[in-house]
Amino acid sequence: MLRNVFKSACRRTVMNGRAYKPRIDAVTTSFATLNDVDEMHEFLLRDYLHNTSLNAAINLTREEAAPRYRATVEHCVPFGTSTVLRNSENSIIGICLTFLLHRGQGDDSQSPTTVQTIQDLGKVLNKNKWELIPADVSTVVYADIGSVDERYRGHGLLEKQFHLIYEEAQKAGATAFMAEGTSFASQRVFAKQGFTVLREVQHQDILGADGKPVFECPDGTRSAQLVFRRLEPRRTDMLYSNEL
Repeated sequence: MLRNVFKSACRRTVMNGRAYKPRIDAVTTSFATLNDVDEMHEFLLRDYLHNTSLNAAINLTREEAAPRYRATVEHCVPFGTSTVLRNSENSIIGICLTFLLHRGQGDDSQSPTTVQTIQDLGKVLNKNKWELIPADVSTVVYADIGSVDERYRGHGLLEKQFHLIYEEAQKAGATAFMAEGTSFASQRVFAKQGFTVLREVQHQDILGADGKPVFECPDGTRSAQLVFRRLEPRRTDMLYSNEL
């Protein structure tokens, strides 16, 4: 069993004029099933859409995001390696959508997750990615979207999902984990988890038709990273960070 050392302190936020104190100790982590698809989709539209720097940079709307987020959930969940976090009311307060990717599949193979501008950035990050991955790695688990409700952040809940995914992905034959770090927070988390940056794309190099950078993130994020780390059986030496 992986060591659970995430913080038990609670963060107070204000809801409807009153302080809201989430019960971190009551949060549960489980693998997503097809029965969770509708609620996961709604969580993405309620939380992820409004708390992601790339989305803010292009003013992504609910109408634009809805069909793409739905496709992402429906693509990832059947692999059996995606997770959900639920609070004491049994509501989803976090998810990590992942899928398995095998060497020999198209280098641009991705789930249909975003509007074209963000998808184009993903294609740049993933171009010829297998050339960057050690030759002995033939299957990876790829994290498409990871998000935790802002009221529950700061307690290592994203990493808690990662650890559950690590073990399940190894059972499915994966020997490495890959993801895209598209915000300062996620990049810090991946660095603390021992990920290696395979490729980094500077936002200033992604230009629109007007010759100006497409992504000017309000949180100051300046780049996107493709990150990688090998999966090691029952690794228990990694602490949960307080980023997400």
